Amino acid sequence: MKRKTNRESVDVLQFDGFERTLILEAIETHMENLEERTLAMDELGKTPIFAPGFWKTVGRDLKIKVEALSTKKEFK
Repeated sequence: MKRKTNRESVDVLQFDGFERTLILEAIETHMENLEERTLAMDELGKTPIFAPGFWKTVGRDLKIKVEALSTKKEFK
């Protein structure tokens, strides 16, 4: 859903409860998948580009951004 702000008439993207939940679950699933792949590469003796724990940090940051763009703050 797009809402206009009073300042400069810029479109600001905000998520409703359904969208917020869907995006957060997708981030969590994808983050876990990438973390497992990173650990599997490490176990095979390959050197992954990203260190274990990197995807958890990226996922946490993305979740914070999604929360900030949610329309209703009581969902938190």
